[in-house]
Amino acid sequence: MYTTRRLAIWFLLGITILLYGWIFVFGENAWMRALGVSVVSIIVGAFSFTRIYHVFCNRLNPQRYFWLILNIGVFFYILFNCIWLYEIIVLKSAYYSDEVNIVWNISLICYLFALLYKLKMICRISAVTNRFIFNIVIFMASAVTISTHYLLQKIYSLAENSIIIALVILAYPILSLSTLLAAISVVYLSKYSNGLDNHSINYMFIGFTIKTIGDFIYLFQEGLGIYEIAGYIDPLWIVGVGLLGLSFEDMKKSSQLFSGKTEEKWNHHVSIFPYLSSLLLMILLIDYHRWEMNSLFIGLFVIYLLVVSRQLFLLQKNYHLMQKYKGLAYLDSLTGLYNRTRFKSSLKSMLEDAKQRDSQVGVILIDLDRFKNINDSLGHHIGDKLLIEVANRLMKALNQEDKCFRLGGDEFVVTLSGTSTTHCAIVAEKILHLFSKPFQIEEYSIAVTPSIGISMYPDNGDNGYTLFKHADAAMYLAKEKGKNNYRFFNKKLCKTIERKILIENGLKGAIQNKELHIVYHPKVILQSREIYGMEALLRWEHPTLGNVSPAEFIPIAEETGQIGVIGEWVLRNACKQAEIWHENGFPPLIISVNVSVKQFQHGDFCQTVKGILQETKLNPHYLELEITESIMQDIGQSITVLKKLKELGVKASIDDFGTGYSSLYMLKELPIDTIKIDKSFIDNIIDKKDQYMIKTIIEFGMNLNLHVVAEGIETEEQLSLLKEFHCQFGQGYLFSQPLNEVEFENLFCSQ
Repeated sequence: MYTTRRLAIWFLLGITILLYGWIFVFGENAWMRALGVSVVSIIVGAFSFTRIYHVFCNRLNPQRYFWLILNIGVFFYILFNCIWLYEIIVLKSAYYSDEVNIVWNISLICYLFALLYKLKMICRISAVTNRFIFNIVIFMASAVTISTHYLLQKIYSLAENSIIIALVILAYPILSLSTLLAAISVVYLSKYSNGLDNHSINYMFIGFTIKTIGDFIYLFQEGLGIYEIAGYIDPLWIVGVGLLGLSFEDMKKSSQLFSGKTEEKWNHHVSIFPYLSSLLLMILLIDYHRWEMNSLFIGLFVIYLLVVSRQLFLLQKNYHLMQKYKGLAYLDSLTGLYNRTRFKSSLKSMLEDAKQRDSQVGVILIDLDRFKNINDSLGHHIGDKLLIEVANRLMKALNQEDKCFRLGGDEFVVTLSGTSTTHCAIVAEKILHLFSKPFQIEEYSIAVTPSIGISMYPDNGDNGYTLFKHADAAMYLAKEKGKNNYRFFNKKLCKTIERKILIENGLKGAIQNKELHIVYHPKVILQSREIYGMEALLRWEHPTLGNVSPAEFIPIAEETGQIGVIGEWVLRNACKQAEIWHENGFPPLIISVNVSVKQFQHGDFCQTVKGILQETKLNPHYLELEITESIMQDIGQSITVLKKLKELGVKASIDDFGTGYSSLYMLKELPIDTIKIDKSFIDNIIDKKDQYMIKTIIEFGMNLNLHVVAEGIETEEQLSLLKEFHCQFGQGYLFSQPLNEVEFENLFCSQ
């Protein structure tokens, strides 16, 4: 492409030199000069027309219409020269006729429209385009004024009192200047717009610049009466049209929207034009020394009106934009629902109205269950589409006066004014029903359920913050009760939530404040009741709540992510105490430590265990980690972790066996050492069905060479039956309650 362009440049340069030679040789013969200029003009015009038409045919995007309009302008340039050549040869006249001048102006109009279309394709921002139109109109008004006053007064006499010819003469400089301004604008924007071929734009700009210079030299000479037909300025027009043929763009590039930074620079620079035009006319009017009604005065007045109109337009545009952005500030960009900011202001005004009317307001908080899993597994783009569909379904459950808000993430809230608890319950049930059908997102059928919490004004609070907090508490209870349901806030729930918050906050400083301690529950050989090990159990003495059960605070620690630190503290201290007993002459007792599933699934869990063993110097064979059956949910990862623990020499035990996810088939694949029969079976050991289950578990364990430990043995009858079933090991209050270090030592020494 660039080789072809280089050849075209040499062709254009060569033909221009030849044309100047022709004009020089026939300097005294106007007819011969005109003949040469017209012929060369047709040749160069055909050259540009062919090249631009090729670009138009190969374009498939809207840019092709720019080349089409530009080529129409070149066509009228060729037509102008063909008519002129006809007049030269047939009519033997070297001068332009009035009809020829009209065709010339049509070509200028096409150039201007092509450039304006190009600008619109670059900008594609209505505000920028409208401002540009204002600026170019003001600039054109300045051109009309100056042309009328200085150039066209003398040329007008040539019009022979013809209005049409006068308009043609008047339009000539205006169109020429406007075309140049539009070309400058295209060049300016092309510097900031990725995808534009700047070399092509530069050829176009140089072409229009040379052509405009030729136009104004012609007007100046014509006004002074010294213009010679087919003189030395005519090749300027030919070169200008020829350069348009070199301005085709690289097919691999395309115009793109320019950035906000570019728009700002563009607006700043172009906005100077109206003020420069006004200043220029003011200077010319002062220099003219005649304060009378003339073209300069009229032009300045017209420009003043245009500038004022432009400013009024911008003020109106800015006002509408402010109103639009103000509305967007209260909308969620993803779902189109009102956002958190609007929720706060809307609820405040709703409560004020409810106080005056002595009515109720309902706040319904909705949280999607396990939404994070959808984002993690299917991707955030699917999650976003799901949220949009959720918003649409929520709106179907509401009346026209009800309002729905998205607070962020997967959290939505609905406010009901002038309502009742019955109506709020009906709305909640509608929402649950609408969510009973899966969402179809692309190729995925996604089942998602909501947990809903409801608070009522004035029963549950008299301000927005309190109502929202209580709705959140009720929603948490709905999740606690199995999800996919709704709960109303009540005072009992309030106490539950307050206790949960106290526990959550207290856990953060429990280790530093030395509120946590470990007790040891002996594990015995059932036949001899001899202690062979102990289970380390965590206890918490809260400063205000007293003893808090692990069953209560461990789930909260898991939920808040504090279980990792707490679990590591328990493991370290239990191993340290076991090693102290070994060093003090106690036989090598096996210490069992409970491990949360979240700890177990953490990526560096095995490394943590290894580090603690090295730190405490405990032999790995005397450490047993107790894990619940929930590890079966990710059997692949569980097997990997258990194998690494086995390589360290650490034993593994499945706690609460028989109550969770256990599969006998998968259990045989796990590298474990012990299974512990859950206390619920031992409590009902008199029941024949439970006896059958216990026997099965014991036989299964023995067949797999596993130790079987019965938990929660409290009576001699339970012990007797377990011995009968050949259970090897056990623990429970029948033998001992959990003991501190000193108590455990005393018990062990007394056996």
